[in-house]
Amino acid sequence: MRPARYRVGVRSRAAHRVLVVATTLGVTLLATVAPALAQTQDAGSDPGEPLTPLATLLIFGVLPVALFLFIALLVSAGSIARGPRYRPDRMWDATPAEFGMPMQGVRPAPFGELTAAEDAATASGTGDDDGSGGGVSARW
Repeated sequence: MRPARYRVGVRSRAAHRVLVVATTLGVTLLATVAPALAQTQDAGSDPGEPLTPLATLLIFGVLPVALFLFIALLVSAGSIARGPRYRPDRMWDATPAEFGMPMQGVRPAPFGELTAAEDAATASGTGDDDGSGGGVSARW
């Protein structure tokens, strides 16, 4: 059995946390409330004129909302400028970019569709089954 001196104190971590938070809160409140309870104002303090209800609403209501909307616009400006992005589950609807092809002549098939030659090779079984092809579908 442990000596009695080890049994005294807080028994659980939760109770210890509550005690620490309550003590910290109490000390903080006592330190910050003291100036508010002063009977007289300091020399040189000039409280100024009170705000009208409209000015109070503008300063504490409209200004924070406007600042929030401005920051949200700045954050989303990049994606707005880039435009819509490609989604794998949808058909590609952009104009195809042709690199290294003649300006006039054969137009490539739309994205996801086989050309007539590829379709005929696949149907007749004469595709690149020998592994000499390339690309993801093993065809060029």
